[in-house]
Amino acid sequence: MNANTPIAIIQRSPAFSPNHIANDAAILDGVGAYLRRRGRKVTHYIETDLQQGLVKEPVVIAMCRERTSLALLQTMEDAGRLVVNSAYGIENCKRARLGSLLQKAGVEYPTHLVVNTNSLIIAKLETLGISACWVKRADSHLRHKEDITFAHTPQEAQDVLQEYFLRGIPTAEMQTHVEGRLVKFYGVTGSDFFFQFYPAERRGNEPRVIPCEPIASQVAEMAHRAATALGVEIYGGDAIVTPEGRIMIINLNDWPSYVACRAEAIKPIGRMITDRIKLHK
Repeated sequence: MNANTPIAIIQRSPAFSPNHIANDAAILDGVGAYLRRRGRKVTHYIETDLQQGLVKEPVVIAMCRERTSLALLQTMEDAGRLVVNSAYGIENCKRARLGSLLQKAGVEYPTHLVVNTNSLIIAKLETLGISACWVKRADSHLRHKEDITFAHTPQEAQDVLQEYFLRGIPTAEMQTHVEGRLVKFYGVTGSDFFFQFYPAERRGNEPRVIPCEPIASQVAEMAHRAATALGVEIYGGDAIVTPEGRIMIINLNDWPSYVACRAEAIKPIGRMITDRIKLHK
């Protein structure tokens, strides 16, 4: 592919951008503007355009999460089009796969259990030593704030699971609660860009960036390994640093909004995409 190769940018469906519709649009708009300034022809689409067969470009920058969209993107990838993030990687970020894939890659991840929502899980949780836990929708990316719920006890987790079943959610992850300091992060593979901060510690509206200390480099290394294991290049997520200094990835998302570092992230994302286009055959 060359500098004249046209690029499609597909906006995420609002249903999968809870409380972040404008932020998700802003990062895509910024990346699109960066690419245009470098002579690229860029066309913006929404997910329904993709589903209607309107996306013809050989390069697709996709923030999609709907099942139909991901299936179409996978077909495009299989046919030789360049799709970033890979639709297969996006699928791997769902809770049904995420934990097991990270653990296989040697990435620290909390004890967890993926179950059907019509299951009896109290005994299973107790066997695994899971007491307080987070119940998270596993069949799809999160769509509502209720798709992730904290349960103080196995009985409460069972009650939440029943609610998920009644809402039509087929599977859920039970992830043990890990005490520690929450770190949010954003990264771009193939670049030196990595931004991390303590979300609970702000000065006004500004997040407190973690200084260059051993813990910061460890979070960055683990986050990069996690993104590589899942197959996503534009990513963000959450880690917990326990009081003993142990680091665990508890969440990793494809194509976050980069709301805490949007201005800094646009250039490395654009450069990474440009590099991928040059290398793609």
